[in-house]
Amino acid sequence: MNKRISDAIDLLRFPLIVGVVLIHAYSTQVPMTGGQILGADSGYTNAFTQNLISQVFARIAVPMFFLISGYFLFGQKELTFGLIKEKWKKRIHSLFIPYLIWNFLVLLVQIIGQSTPKIERFFSGRKWNIGTMTPMDYLDALIGFSNGPINFPLWFIRDLMLLVILSPLLYLLINRSKGTILALLSLLWIGVFNVNLFVSSEALLFFSVGLFLAQIKSIFLPSRKVTWILCIFYLMLSLLEAHSLSTQNSMPLLHEFNILLGCVAVFAFSINIDGAGRMASLLRSLAASSFFLYVAHGSLLQIFKKISYVLLDPHDDLLFIGIYFFAPAATIALLVAVYFGVLRFLPMAIQEVLLGSRKPKHNKAMEATAYSRASS
Repeated sequence: MNKRISDAIDLLRFPLIVGVVLIHAYSTQVPMTGGQILGADSGYTNAFTQNLISQVFARIAVPMFFLISGYFLFGQKELTFGLIKEKWKKRIHSLFIPYLIWNFLVLLVQIIGQSTPKIERFFSGRKWNIGTMTPMDYLDALIGFSNGPINFPLWFIRDLMLLVILSPLLYLLINRSKGTILALLSLLWIGVFNVNLFVSSEALLFFSVGLFLAQIKSIFLPSRKVTWILCIFYLMLSLLEAHSLSTQNSMPLLHEFNILLGCVAVFAFSINIDGAGRMASLLRSLAASSFFLYVAHGSLLQIFKKISYVLLDPHDDLLFIGIYFFAPAATIALLVAVYFGVLRFLPMAIQEVLLGSRKPKHNKAMEATAYSRASS
């Protein structure tokens, strides 16, 4: 595997997870107990700020994660039944078990929170209200195939597990169709076809692109000059898309094009970062906390948002923007502190259950992971 590509992906792990948190930070209203909604419609400045960051910049995070997952699944190895069996077995430990445990933990927190009068308002929502849930709702909260998992960011793992199961078929279709299947998946993603699938069209396309890229022996790596051109072009189109979203003026296909351009531009930028610089060292250090930040941020972020709305009762753009930045920043800071203060020192057996971690076979094993335990 190309070392520059591997290093670039390693640098992207933490920033992309931050992007996922910022996607979930987007809102100007929060639901409380009894259907009460706090917050109100905001002005252009707040709408533009949140749209630019959460709905444009951050939206490349999930497609890139699916692409990276597909890229690292089989690598450039020959597809055999033994390899397929090995990959499926590993995903039981790195994906399925943490998926069930973190959904259970969030469900338990919801039960306790909604059963405690003084704090119940911070744990209620539109979907998972314990008082009205049936046994099937509890099962769906853990499995997540109807209303989605109760730990809502874990829809990514749910779709990724399904894609891993389908990966041998996708691998064969990609190799034998000579690009036709990728073209069809692209049309599905942009909405030319209206087909309901168990996984999102975005997940299916970018995971398949990752499988395809892994089979290419030589990938063009852009120069610094090309990278700057890509980044400037992406920034200009991002400002245009954010303005379009904020003024509710539809621009068909701009969002999809921006995602493609953003993925290329961000990857090119990471390729050309000084691998020995302080920023690169910091990102590599923080990358270890990426999976924990991903699985644990959902409920905590919502609590920070609700507390902020209750205390500040925002009605102007300045307060909305302040809460928008405060809630994810507080969530990320707290979870990173917990990880480096507690979780990384837990016995490996506990880390295996909570984080899907596996004991490295040699000193550099941890450096060879993709973006988090969710893709290894």
